[in-house]
Amino acid sequence: MNRLANIIAFNQTGQERGPDVRRMLLSSAALPAMVLTLALGAPSPAHAQSVTLSGDTDSLVVGDIDANSDLFIGYGATGSMTIADGAQVVSLNGELGSDVSGDGTVLLTGDGSSWTMSERLNIGSSGIGNLTIEDGATASSNDGIVGNSNQGYAIVRSGGRWDNMGQLTIGSYGLGTLNIEGGAKVTSNQGYIGAGPGSNGSVTVSGAGSSWVVTAYNINLGNYGVGSLTIEDGGLVRAPTGVYLGASAATASGTLSMLGLPGNFAVLETSGFFAGTGTASVSIDGGILRATDDNDNFFNNFGTRDIALGANGVGIDTDGHAIGIAPRFVGSGALTKNGDGVLRLCCITPDWSETDFI
Repeated sequence: MNRLANIIAFNQTGQERGPDVRRMLLSSAALPAMVLTLALGAPSPAHAQSVTLSGDTDSLVVGDIDANSDLFIGYGATGSMTIADGAQVVSLNGELGSDVSGDGTVLLTGDGSSWTMSERLNIGSSGIGNLTIEDGATASSNDGIVGNSNQGYAIVRSGGRWDNMGQLTIGSYGLGTLNIEGGAKVTSNQGYIGAGPGSNGSVTVSGAGSSWVVTAYNINLGNYGVGSLTIEDGGLVRAPTGVYLGASAATASGTLSMLGLPGNFAVLETSGFFAGTGTASVSIDGGILRATDDNDNFFNNFGTRDIALGANGVGIDTDGHAIGIAPRFVGSGALTKNGDGVLRLCCITPDWSETDFI
């Protein structure tokens, strides 16, 4: 295993920034056993632009034995890192596109390949960041941001996995996109898409076996910014304490789209929906809404907002719970109740009758 302790960062001209700055910068002399393809931003010719780690004998711990230093890819220049064929990287934080002129790209590919961060993975911090996790590779972090203040793009595909113990934000104050496809999985304890003012975030979960599972709290679509979530073709999203749309500002906008064909519907598991002071839009054309708790007002604060229903319709799976739905479902498709439990329609009024129950 290769270990680099107390690594000193350099500025764009190759001058030392000082020992108090704990950022990693590699040169070909630092790790002679590795194929260098890593650039952490210094465009000085004394430093490599990228690093590739390949095979289960290649490991990189950034900092001392506790991996207590940061790994920045694309700091003041273009940089890339490839982790392949079982190689492993461990660091405190990870940043892709660290400053306004930075452009960082990371590819994790192959079974056993991993990048483990005890704190944050920030993709598109002040620059541009691109992350791809595929073919059984994994990343884990305490929390993740895609599109912090500039542009961030993440693709998790083909059995890849990204686990966050804390919050995952797509579009914090910048532009962020996340695609989960081909049986890939993402987890977090909460999710924001379009979090801050001026942000724009989008997430697409596509294909059977693909999922974004929020383990504890809610998913917020358009908190102060613009957020969209698309679930399609058998993809699954879970938000146990609810889905919030256009939550915190009149200019905020949250959009949910669910698309699927019979036998391959999109699935959203949640305790309900809440429409905030901004725009809240829900359209379903081949989707299943699965309740995770009892809720007499499953679409809270929707008022006169309708749910757009496509030809493939929607299935409401009460899954043993009692829920009530007030908004109209408008469109050509059918609404079908699935699972044990009780579904009440038009349930805001207190004088429910037996005909209100399904």
